[in-house]
Amino acid sequence: FILSHMRIDGRLRRTYTSGQAKNSAMIEDYAFIIAGLIDLFEATGEPRWLREAIALDQVVADHYEVADSGAWYRSADDGEVLLARAVPDSDGAEPTGASVHVLNLYRLSELTTQDTYRKRAERALRAYTNQVNQGAMSEMLLAVQWRLDKPKEIVIVTPKSRAQAAPFLQQLRAHSPSHHVLVVATEEALEDVAKVVPLAEGKHSLDGATTAYVCEQGLCRSPT
Repeated sequence: FILSHMRIDGRLRRTYTSGQAKNSAMIEDYAFIIAGLIDLFEATGEPRWLREAIALDQVVADHYEVADSGAWYRSADDGEVLLARAVPDSDGAEPTGASVHVLNLYRLSELTTQDTYRKRAERALRAYTNQVNQGAMSEMLLAVQWRLDKPKEIVIVTPKSRAQAAPFLQQLRAHSPSHHVLVVATEEALEDVAKVVPLAEGKHSLDGATTAYVCEQGLCRSPT
């Protein structure tokens, strides 16, 4: 519904009433929706959701980013004219879009192998260093922890259906590494998935069995 009815010319709207989407979205709207789309991709294996996340992040880069620091304005550069454009720098009961979006960028970097996402995340962390050190942006600590860890890249390929990955996913939930990205694809869908997630390329179900690949920075252990 959000992507179909609350997006006009690729740009999100913040409200929907009486059949009309209105008001330009804020940085938190983009950040939360992108985070949800990445989760949805990992939960379903549908490349569409990751492509949508990438498209929305491009809007963030084009219209919300502070050019000389890597932080984010709350409103778009072509939105309502205000005396000043706010740059939110403290989390409340609801975290700022910036706190959420840094982790989005790290996840996109792992999934797409595009280093530009990581570089933008690093710039943002530097921009908000004082606020994080003072405890004002606690949600961003999740991104800091990701930065200090070695995230796992997990690819599970099944012969025919996602349901065949269930035993592997059960083990993953029970012994999940603290930070990881997950790709589950059938042999039939693998080529399409690899177009948006290059780390899935060349990975197949071996001998007709569900096969898992666990990698770090593109280097993989023997398939299981």
